Amino acid sequence: MGSINLDNICHRRMPGKGSLIINQQKMKRYFVYILKSADGSYHTDFTSNLEARLKNQQGGQLVFQAEFSLPAFAIAARRQIRRWPREKQEALIQGQYGKLTAAT
Repeated sequence: MGSINLDNICHRRMPGKGSLIINQQKMKRYFVYILKSADGSYHTDFTSNLEARLKNQQGGQLVFQAEFSLPAFAIAARRQIRRWPREKQEALIQGQYGKLTAAT
């Protein structure tokens, strides 16, 4: 699962030149993720280091992840997903985004 985060790109012009220089800057990233446990239940949380968090988890399969540039956005997404019924969470996991507005 890879993604490009355009928030991490900084644009600037060189003095006296017409060319645009793009610098990749290392910015902190925040992730919302869903783990599916052996009993079939879902666990939704957020972290700034997904790889380390997954190493520390006691089992569970990563079934969904989303990347954010601000922690407040990740926290809001986690809160929203946790309030959803299971059917809506499964639509998100399966990439059936049209069902997210239809599901209650």
